[in-house]
Amino acid sequence: MGELTSDSVAELRSTILIIDDDPLTIALATKVLSQAGHTALGAVGSSEAVEMCDRHPGKIDLIMLDLVLYPPSVHLDSHNNVTPRIHGDKLLPILRLKRPLTRILLMSAMSQWTLGGRGMGHLVRQYPFLQKPLTAETLLQKTREVLGSPFPNR
Repeated sequence: MGELTSDSVAELRSTILIIDDDPLTIALATKVLSQAGHTALGAVGSSEAVEMCDRHPGKIDLIMLDLVLYPPSVHLDSHNNVTPRIHGDKLLPILRLKRPLTRILLMSAMSQWTLGGRGMGHLVRQYPFLQKPLTAETLLQKTREVLGSPFPNR
C-alpha cells in the first residue's frame, strides 16, 4: 500500500450519503465504503434523504443519488410528509439547496441512453454517473474519482 498523503487522509475521512430505493444496494455500498475508511450514511428514498441532510450535523462530502427511486408504497400525505417520494431528478435540486458544497454522483440501473429518453440526459452529462449493478471495484474507483475532482463537479 502506498504512502498516505494529506489528500488520501482527507478521502479516508469522507462522509458519503447513499440514496437508493433498494436497501441491498445501500447495504453493499455502505459496507464497501466503510471498509475503505469512509463514513457511509444510507437513505431509502427522497423523504429519508431530505431528513438525513437536515439532521446530519457534519459535512457530507458526497451524495450518491439513484435517479429512479421507486417507492415501496406511495405516501402523499403532505401533512406528515413534506417531501413525498420523488425520483432523483426532482430530488437533486432540493439536495443542492440543502448541501450546496457537496459533490454529487448519480447512479441508475438504467443506461445513460435510457435515462436520456426519460428526460434525464442533461443530468448524466452534467454530473458523474455510475451504472448499476455496483461492484466494489467500480464503486471505489468512481468514489475516489469524484472526491478527488475539483469542486463543483457539474
